Amino acid sequence: MSILNQASDSLNKFSMALYSKLVANKPKENMFYSPASIYVALAMTYVGTRGNTAKEIEHVMNWKNPETVHAMIQSLQEPIFAASGVELSLANRLWVQQGYPILKEYTDMLQSFYQAEIGTADFVNKARKARETINNWVETKTNGKIKELIEDDVLMTNTRLVLANAVYFKGFWENQFKKRHTHTGDFKVSKTETIKVRMMNKTGEYMYGRNEELSCKILKLPYTEKKMVMVIFLPDEVDGLVKLESKLNADNIRNCDTTISSRSVNVGLPKLKLNCQFNMKDILSLLGICDLFDIDNADLSGVTGDRELYVSHVIHQAFVNVDEKGTEAAAATAVVMQIRCRPPPPEVFLADHPFLFVIQHCESGTILFQSRVLSL
Repeated sequence: MSILNQASDSLNKFSMALYSKLVANKPKENMFYSPASIYVALAMTYVGTRGNTAKEIEHVMNWKNPETVHAMIQSLQEPIFAASGVELSLANRLWVQQGYPILKEYTDMLQSFYQAEIGTADFVNKARKARETINNWVETKTNGKIKELIEDDVLMTNTRLVLANAVYFKGFWENQFKKRHTHTGDFKVSKTETIKVRMMNKTGEYMYGRNEELSCKILKLPYTEKKMVMVIFLPDEVDGLVKLESKLNADNIRNCDTTISSRSVNVGLPKLKLNCQFNMKDILSLLGICDLFDIDNADLSGVTGDRELYVSHVIHQAFVNVDEKGTEAAAATAVVMQIRCRPPPPEVFLADHPFLFVIQHCESGTILFQSRVLSL
């Protein structure tokens, strides 16, 4: 397996593990997040970990060869963020408390493998200004979509470092929906509840099919130049999402092409806009990353040379807008460290009940964004 495929496989498995915990935490809510953003932010944090703190992250992130982790992630970023036909960017930055000594080896690694910008802030005396600086950076890097990543009570006088990652994506459908074909339609939230939504419609040639094992229809909607694609998994039953989620994993997402083929499809897809924020600390703890957040057991000695630091917050926010032209999505993650022939009639794909989707890089299969849609 190539280093690129290793990285993609690791990230996708992490994404699905994360997805199951996020769903369990908020089973009745829509969800949208960027596993890629969280993955890179944790990798930058991992640079400074040692001992059991590092081993827990390695296990959760499916890193079989720790010595190759950073080169592996670098190999993943290069082809994905150079993909043509879409606007796709990733930015990393570290803010350090003014005068706080950190190891040059740590900042060198962040700059070499993650192209991270390094700057200072005064969390001790000017926490409000530091918060504004970080939020403004995130807002700029996400084209104004993520505005208030860091809330008022996050930065404290004992904050020493903040790591931030921002991902922005904008892609136009290869074949756009026509606005005149968008109409008000029904979306079945459950077997007993229906709401009205703006449903987009078009007919075209798409990779489409039904997966018997997952009991769902699968549709791929490519973006311009087909370097990126939205893959939609629509359960057969109105209330089938939970059953689908229990079976879906990184392998059957990667291998979904085996059950689909190019055919004429009449697509009905609701317009949607989601903005979700998560406190990832509790979710990551459930996955097995515990010492990192423990004031007594955290080992971030690779940052400073001693064990003074621990992680107090991992904050993630993501935004998506799906309309007739395409998709705009953004996400940001902050890690806060404190001391301590006559063609047959087209198939019909009508997403009129809860479904999930991922936005993937076509060549590597890497999941950049993942979502579940329960209601609109």
